Amino acid sequence: MTVAERRARFRLQLEARKKNRIAAKYDAAPYSHSDVNHYGDVSVIKNGWVSISMTDSRGAPVRHTMLEGFKGSERWGWTSVKSAVVPKKWWEEKLEKRKRGKSRNPLPPEELKERRMARVLKLGRGGVKRLRKMTPEQIAKRSLLVELEERSNTFLLPEPDDDSVIPDGFFDYRLFFGAINRKRHIHFFAGPTNSGKTWHAHNELAKGKRGIYLAPLRLLALEGQEELTRRGVSCSLLTGEEQDILPGATHTAATIEMLDPQREYDVAVIDEIQMLCDESRGHSWTRALFGVRAGKILLTGQTEVIPLVERLAEEANVTLEITHHKRLVPLEIAKKPIADDDLTEVPPGSAIVGFSRRMLHELRNRLHAGGRRAALIYGPLGPHVRRKEARRFREGKAHVLLATDAIGMGLNLPIQHLYFYSLKKFDGNDIRYLTNAEIRQIGGRAGRFSKNGDGSPGVVSVVGADISILEAAFAENAVKTDDYTAAWAGPTIEHLDTLSRLMGSDRLTDVLDFFTAHVSFSSSNLQMAKLGDIRKNARTVDAVGPSLSIDAKWQLACAPVSTGRDDLDEQQTYRLILEAVQNNQTIALDKACPPPVNENLLNLETWVKQLTLYIWTAFRFEKNFPERAAAEALRNTANHKIIQLLSSGKAVNLPEPVRSYSRIDYHSWEDDDEYWY
Repeated sequence: MTVAERRARFRLQLEARKKNRIAAKYDAAPYSHSDVNHYGDVSVIKNGWVSISMTDSRGAPVRHTMLEGFKGSERWGWTSVKSAVVPKKWWEEKLEKRKRGKSRNPLPPEELKERRMARVLKLGRGGVKRLRKMTPEQIAKRSLLVELEERSNTFLLPEPDDDSVIPDGFFDYRLFFGAINRKRHIHFFAGPTNSGKTWHAHNELAKGKRGIYLAPLRLLALEGQEELTRRGVSCSLLTGEEQDILPGATHTAATIEMLDPQREYDVAVIDEIQMLCDESRGHSWTRALFGVRAGKILLTGQTEVIPLVERLAEEANVTLEITHHKRLVPLEIAKKPIADDDLTEVPPGSAIVGFSRRMLHELRNRLHAGGRRAALIYGPLGPHVRRKEARRFREGKAHVLLATDAIGMGLNLPIQHLYFYSLKKFDGNDIRYLTNAEIRQIGGRAGRFSKNGDGSPGVVSVVGADISILEAAFAENAVKTDDYTAAWAGPTIEHLDTLSRLMGSDRLTDVLDFFTAHVSFSSSNLQMAKLGDIRKNARTVDAVGPSLSIDAKWQLACAPVSTGRDDLDEQQTYRLILEAVQNNQTIALDKACPPPVNENLLNLETWVKQLTLYIWTAFRFEKNFPERAAAEALRNTANHKIIQLLSSGKAVNLPEPVRSYSRIDYHSWEDDDEYWY
């Protein structure tokens, strides 16, 4: 017998002696070393002993707290085996004590609770004394810090006495996305405009049992619903101001801000992924990429954004597959521009792109004076009006389409020739030239394959400007990957709720400032969103609704309200809505949205925006705004009057704006009304 064998035999003899001592105490049959296995557990059941299960409902080994006091074997104290053999009499005593409710811990319940809380809060040596000195607010804050430390790989928990000192960038932006730890796969359909990438994405989406299409515009969300319906899929529509929820629908087409990160999907489509780098709305695409709970994520977008998507996919802990698509029909640059004073050269089926409402209406008046009918698409027009105008153009009732850069987002229109009336736009800060990427995105709408079965090329030109600008924009490598270096990232309600509890404040402006100062990004692939209009609304919400929860304030700050100096009527409606929510009262529709006395185009558009704001809020605070159906009926009436004005041959003259500067010529902020939660 080897030394090891002798030692093993000696250990078994010791275990057998222990069990014999216990057997004598509880009148159980004695054991020899051959009845004990090398784990020290009884391997043969004898008289006076009983086998008990050590598994949960699934058959997995568990630690059996009932064996805590049994000292026959160390493994019997906290065991992970599937069964154990214990003296029957001892086991019956245990069950009787449990039945009588006799405590296994001699400490008073309150002190036991304090000790457990001190361990949870990681207060260290003397934790109970520290705990007794802490206020409820300090305990809540410490609990939140412990939670953050457990979720983060980089955040170090401060010492118990230093919780008031929170370092800048103390937690990672990605911590609050539960989808980060899930198994997900990205399939990126990359290519230029008119390459069929969205069509392929819709085909893949239709194959999923449960899916969502996330669009940048309400009109595109509607087109997504129609595309899935044509493929035999029941699909609901969900936007900030429209909800077409079909019973039993398996799929949803929504604007990207409407994503619920708690819902589960098999497939999700995120359209126009290059919008990650859009300063005003890019944070919504970042939130969707990091937060959507779908096993398969389909992206569509420009080829130049591939390097950034690759880096973000690595940060989001997902696998990535890329499919390249080529343009289905060729695109040509016109040999020469057309003159501004001779728009008769614009052939039927053409689109002219401008960057302000005034510019488009001046062009409409000139075309109508020359016997040409025009359809208009721009931001302040409601989705219903824009759909009607697009239909007039498709059916040939309008010879020319006049539109802002909203048509660059993938709207399927039969455009053969596209003309840039201006190559400058106001971006919210300054008047600037369009980037090469913007020119290609908008100009690529010419020659849409889905509408031109003959595959004839699209033609891009410019009005009264140097055609070489277009030639340079469409040249090879005109758009570089350096144009897409980082995605914009903003707060989610999970971020704000956590920070609000940490700060002990429900003041939204303070929480947003705290978010900007203390949230860190794991790399240079993300940058802090500026949230200009949301911050302006947040100040109004804090002033009018100080006692609202942080969740309610965040929702109201994201409302579709314009913050310009020409939008006083809309802002007055906004304040009345905030007061109603703050005081938990209802508000009469005619008080919140009084009808205009003079029904000209601008007044009707303003009224539609006021009614839209009321409807948007009614979806979220239904009890305070019970007249949603009436508001929708009034909005339909106003939209019908707008359609009649636009389809008539009468000239529409817009009054001069109340501004002290001339950049209105290229002003496009009003088109931002398209983009709301």
